Amino acid sequence: ARIAEQQARTAEQQAQANLVKALDTIDQFTTFVVEGQLSGIPGAEPVQNQLLNDAVFFYQDLLAENRDNEVIKNYLALALSFKAEFDRKEGEFSDAQDALEYRIETLLSLRAQEPERFLEHTWSLARASMVLARNLDRDGNKAESARRYEECHAYLQAFLARKPDDRDARFESAYLLGNWARILSDLDQQRELYEEAVQEWDRILRDYPADEKARRGRDWALARRDELGENKLASSPLSEAERQREGWLSVHDTGSIRAAVGREIRVRGRIQEVALRRGRDQFSYVN
Repeated sequence: ARIAEQQARTAEQQAQANLVKALDTIDQFTTFVVEGQLSGIPGAEPVQNQLLNDAVFFYQDLLAENRDNEVIKNYLALALSFKAEFDRKEGEFSDAQDALEYRIETLLSLRAQEPERFLEHTWSLARASMVLARNLDRDGNKAESARRYEECHAYLQAFLARKPDDRDARFESAYLLGNWARILSDLDQQRELYEEAVQEWDRILRDYPADEKARRGRDWALARRDELGENKLASSPLSEAERQREGWLSVHDTGSIRAAVGREIRVRGRIQEVALRRGRDQFSYVN
């Protein structure tokens, strides 16, 4: 009986090892599809899309047979985040949003179950929330984008509380504050976040005085903060004709422009999809 029990344990361990090996292989493959040589081939987007869909379906089938397997859930979430990045580049924001939200939910579950991997999961949560916030911003959903930026900031602060000298996390946090401030309608909140960003860049530059990216980030945040201090972005007292003559843009104007750009990107993605799937005649018609 002991021998049989040991053989069963060995077989189970081997099956688990084989599963992880298969999952790693598919994960490396999806990384190659999205970030490797295939990503640089012109016109390869339909192939990339199909291969990413195949990887997602593979994980979903495995998960259907192993519903409580957290390893498979994590790989599925990662594949979906790859798909989300691809969809975002192709203008398909809604699909990307659903995938990223699933990724965040999975990571929160994993972080609770694997406290020893807190830093790894928290960093992944910050990255996923950042991408989701940017997608929502491009899609014109400023309120939800701001909420996701705030969420991302919380993840980065939790990460930095345990690893305060992490260079990448510090840079991400400083960049995030500026992007978060940019989409807010409340001018006082904007000013506070730009001021916080300037202070964070100052601390980074004390540690990395020769870093040009940090200096450019600080200069940008400082300029935005000073503009707000001079009320350049406050409500315009000028008439519409005077505003056009002076070239003045209010916060509302810039928000509308960003929303319009997001819609145009989405439409262009749909046009490209028609061109690939339906042929040139219908493409010309839709275009």
